[in-house]
Amino acid sequence: MKLSLRWLNDFVDVSDALKDPQGLARALTNAGLEVESIEDQGKPFHNVVVGHILEKGKHPGADRLSLCQVTTGGGVIHQIVCGAQNHKQGDCVVVALPGAVLPGDFAIKHSKIRGVESGGMLCSLKELGLATESEGILILPDDAPIGKPFAEYKKLDDVVFELKVTPNRADCLSHRGLALEIACLLGKPICEPESKIAEGDFDCDIGVAIRAKDLGPRYAGRMVKGVKVGESPEWLKRRLETVGMKSINNVVDVTNYVMMELGQPLHAFDVRELRGRTIIVDRAVSGETFVTLDGSELKLDGTELTIRDSERVVALAGVIGGKNSGVQDDTVDVMIEAAYFTPASVRRTMRKFGIETDSGYRFSRGVTPETTTQALDRATQLMIEVAGGKASRDRIDVYPEPVPRTEIQIALSTVESRLGYPIEASVFEMWMKRLGGDLRVLSPGLYKFVAPAHRMDLHIDMDLVEEFGRLNGYDKIPETLPVGGFMPAAHDELYMAEMRARRILKGMGCLQALNYSFIGDGYQKDFIGDVELWCDAGLFVDGSDVRIVNPLNEEINVMRRSLLPGLYRNLLHSVRFGSPVGRLFEIGVSVHAVSDRSQAVRAERFQGTAYGEEKRLGFCFWGGETDLWGRTQVAEPAVTLKGVVESFLKTYGVSSIEFEPFDEGRAPGILHPGKAVVVRANRVPVGFLGAVHPSRLQLDKVRTGAAIGEFSLEKILKAVSSVRFVPISTFPAMERDVALVGAKSIPAGEIVTDFMKLARKFEADGGRFLKSASVFDVFEGESLGEGKRSVAVRMVFQSADGTLEDAVVNQVRDKLVQAICEKHGVSVR
Repeated sequence: MKLSLRWLNDFVDVSDALKDPQGLARALTNAGLEVESIEDQGKPFHNVVVGHILEKGKHPGADRLSLCQVTTGGGVIHQIVCGAQNHKQGDCVVVALPGAVLPGDFAIKHSKIRGVESGGMLCSLKELGLATESEGILILPDDAPIGKPFAEYKKLDDVVFELKVTPNRADCLSHRGLALEIACLLGKPICEPESKIAEGDFDCDIGVAIRAKDLGPRYAGRMVKGVKVGESPEWLKRRLETVGMKSINNVVDVTNYVMMELGQPLHAFDVRELRGRTIIVDRAVSGETFVTLDGSELKLDGTELTIRDSERVVALAGVIGGKNSGVQDDTVDVMIEAAYFTPASVRRTMRKFGIETDSGYRFSRGVTPETTTQALDRATQLMIEVAGGKASRDRIDVYPEPVPRTEIQIALSTVESRLGYPIEASVFEMWMKRLGGDLRVLSPGLYKFVAPAHRMDLHIDMDLVEEFGRLNGYDKIPETLPVGGFMPAAHDELYMAEMRARRILKGMGCLQALNYSFIGDGYQKDFIGDVELWCDAGLFVDGSDVRIVNPLNEEINVMRRSLLPGLYRNLLHSVRFGSPVGRLFEIGVSVHAVSDRSQAVRAERFQGTAYGEEKRLGFCFWGGETDLWGRTQVAEPAVTLKGVVESFLKTYGVSSIEFEPFDEGRAPGILHPGKAVVVRANRVPVGFLGAVHPSRLQLDKVRTGAAIGEFSLEKILKAVSSVRFVPISTFPAMERDVALVGAKSIPAGEIVTDFMKLARKFEADGGRFLKSASVFDVFEGESLGEGKRSVAVRMVFQSADGTLEDAVVNQVRDKLVQAICEKHGVSVR
């Protein structure tokens, strides 16, 4: 938000800040209105002053050049060579003296031109950067003060602040609003512009009706007849351009000027285009269309607040006017609108159609309804000044249910307890009065404060506590440690589990992804496919989406039912930007509507609400690890992911883990059916993992392998066993290897699992000594026969009581191998 100090000076004395703006900038920043930048507009005109030509002669060495003797006051005379011909002796001109740097980085120095000394330059508007083209040097009026800085003479020495205004301080989005804030901070009086209107001998015959009082409580207007639409005067254009606005024409410029001055957006209608000479504030009719001033055609659904004539929409209230009623070059009679529309109605319309306008920006943050007629009168006066015409004798002001000003009761003890230091009543009363509200003392230390009209953000006593702390100075708040007079609340179990999972996975070399909890419905539906297949794997996925009522766009219009669509999109983005290898995990929630089906599958954490959620853990791995020479290792991402998941679950405390292949045709469509498994913890399905289907990778042009997995963190937490600490055995371990030949269809993991199960069965016969069993080699070849393979298993035996003897270990091994051979129909190789 740009604000001009010269403009501010019309309301409050900030003349000192024009010379030294840093002091005012610090005061505003300390009060919560951050000054992001300061632009000294007079800086480009440094060493550019008003001069007077004493003599004009010919250059001795060039017929087209003149040699001038120019004074800049104080008896100082400069000899300047000039190439223009439109000046004469006695003219007042603009002189750029040595040291000046004109636009285009053109530095003025003492120089010789055709052998003659020249100590400056006589400037044209183009050379000063004030015009794109100019004929000759700029000739000033005869009464121009000699020696005065040109920027000061033409009032170009303005200082512009760019403020970072927080959403609650809509009152500071205008020069008057910021002037009120400065007057409060510095204790200076405020000046208000007087509106003297040239009235005609006619009444405003346009009828106004408000049918949507809840969205547009106040509407005021006045007719001006006989205007002449054209270019705005220089002062008006300059002020608008100073704060970053372009000049359009004198009528529109006046509405913009008043908006920047008083903070009240206005609109001007061409009276001849108002059918039935009627204005109605009402909701739109569902299905009707509206063409904006910039030519965009919008389809309305009946929820928008509109300004209508007797037949059609002529403006979206507070947002943008219509092409069918805007001011044209031949407009003669105008109707000036000033109104108050509720912030919610304007904000909703802007967001729905993606329209951003200066008026909408202010209405959506809150415009005070009490400045409506003041702004209307000011705009009427200025429009008559710059465009001519006469105003109607009366103004229309429909305000059936005035918005009440907020009354706040506050005790001085409340302020002291919140800010933590004693406060004198006189100091508190001074700041509250400076705010501009009505302060009444109910009893010593107890007050009733009626908020000023421009402060729409003050509602409760805590607002006044914040205001006093801000105005009195944050530096006065002492640094004290809070007193802990209560026991801290217990941490949420699921939150602690989530934090522990993050630590473990980061330690395993995975990177955490953070995605939005909302996604596009089409993309999600295509990715998930048949939800029953996900439910079979232990993940409840609803068959329908939870839709967002007011989505920012159609790409994020529903809540996510799974973490994997977002993680897979992370994969695509990373691969396309040159990341061939990745290990991502995400912890987040899936969302669904609460139904009989969802409650039958899982217990909802938030009983009595319309929506449920489940904490999930998702993975997405792609690419292969490489060695120091850049050679890709053979392990597929799915195998790597399986190892990480298994290590994670064991570290997390899940003692019983099973990886079970999907039944034929029961794997989710996104997965490779032959490289996907259901993961069980304590025999309960908690999720799945697997390779991404090759057809999906080919469709998305991913030229590397990828694997995904998703798990219910809540189910994993239930499967965690209590931690038992046992002494580490001090006796040596013994290893025994065995190679078993059998059908390829026998899963190697099942063989390993059965070794451990059988060891528990034979515990009394030495099975308790088996500590682990793992596959260390798989071999296939013609020597074994068609459809067969060899699986080599390494068994580790150890006792906590003493060193095991070979005979005991061999006896246990033989018994286990015999049982495995009988169960799976395999033989020892």
